[in-house]
Amino acid sequence: MLKKSPVVIPIPAMRTDVRIEENLSSVNVELTDEEYEQLEKELSKIKIYGNRTIAESLEYIGKGKENFNKK
Repeated sequence: MLKKSPVVIPIPAMRTDVRIEENLSSVNVELTDEEYEQLEKELSKIKIYGNRTIAESLEYIGKGKENFNKK
């Protein structure tokens, strides 16, 4: 994910110490450009359901993106 953007912070589910350690060790994984492109190609074939952007989430709760910083 960091190859896509340096500001992406994945928040994986972690219920056990083993999973926490496993997830933290993923920082050591580096993909080649070819591996990354192949992964992106395959992931693009998956249909995503649900809200995935701030604008969609704000619309869902009725605030609208123009009011994002307003309380």
